[in-house]
Amino acid sequence: MRGSGAQVTQGQTQAWIYNMTREEAPATNDVISGTILLFDVEAYVLIDPSSTHSYISSELASKIPGKNSPLGHNLMVYLPVGGGVVVNSCLRIGDVNLPVDLVVMDLKEFDVILGIDWLAQHRAVVDCYKTEVMIKSSGKPKVVFGRSTGSSSLL
Repeated sequence: MRGSGAQVTQGQTQAWIYNMTREEAPATNDVISGTILLFDVEAYVLIDPSSTHSYISSELASKIPGKNSPLGHNLMVYLPVGGGVVVNSCLRIGDVNLPVDLVVMDLKEFDVILGIDWLAQHRAVVDCYKTEVMIKSSGKPKVVFGRSTGSSSLL
C-alpha cells in the first residue's frame, strides 16, 4: 500500500507506509534499502520518503529493553500496528549517530522503515535517480548512502 500525507481526525492520525518485499526494494527508484546499526544491532532498513512515519519491527523492538513508551495518540496505519513508540533511539550510519523515534509495528520484510518524518528532521536529500540519500545534520559530517555508493550497507 502506498500513500502520501497524514490526516488528523478526532485525535487519530492516519499514516501511510509502503508495502513491499526485500526483493522488490532494490528494483525500484522510489525507495532505498540497506543495513544500519540501531542500538549496536544490525537492522535491514527501508528508506521511504512516501511513508509519513518511521517504524521498527516488533521483533527488533523487543530486543531493545527499556526504550518503549506510549505513543500518546491513536495511529491508524494500513498494516497491523503495535501499541508504542521507541523513543530516544539512535541510528549509526558510518561514524555519525542520528536520533530517531520509531513506531512499533508487526513488520515482516524490514527491521526499520525510515519515513519523511526522519528524513525531514535530518534535512536529508533523496536522489531518486542515483537512489541515494545525503544527510547533513547540523554539526555533523555529511553522510551519503545508497546504491550509487557501491554498497547496500549503511554501516
